[in-house]
Amino acid sequence: MRRFSKQALVMLCMTILFGMGAVLRANAAAGDSVTILKMVTAEVTTEAKLEPDDAAETLTTFNAGSDILVVEEIDEEWYSIVYKGDIGYVRRADTVDKPIDVEAIDEELEEEEYQGQLLVEEVEKKNSESKQSKIWGVIIVLLVLAIFGVGIYSHLESKKNGKKEEE
Repeated sequence: MRRFSKQALVMLCMTILFGMGAVLRANAAAGDSVTILKMVTAEVTTEAKLEPDDAAETLTTFNAGSDILVVEEIDEEWYSIVYKGDIGYVRRADTVDKPIDVEAIDEELEEEEYQGQLLVEEVEKKNSESKQSKIWGVIIVLLVLAIFGVGIYSHLESKKNGKKEEE
């Protein structure tokens, strides 16, 4: 359940950013500015029109419960929306304002930040352990070489002492 809510939040943000990017580019070319007013939910199945008129061509249909990004209030009857980079219009009467639970979003973001910090600490710990194991590996190799060196030196000394005794 927790994983689903994160994915839903990411999808919502990406949809908003994608749609706003297209609208901002279109309006920048026209010299206009765009302000996101709010998020609404379709109360019933509603059609987004290409013009604020019931007889206009339909851009898309939103099922009841669909979230819709409102960028402008056209008049008492219509909202201007963004859908896949196109501007459309939905009837205000077919929608309800979607309350945004800022506290829940803040809590979720704090939890994500905490999880990110734990991940960073774990990676740093693994890196430290890896460095320590490399150091111990080098120390062990040096000790083995020292043991071999002492063995060879002892052998050579014993041969040397053996030759002295023979003379």
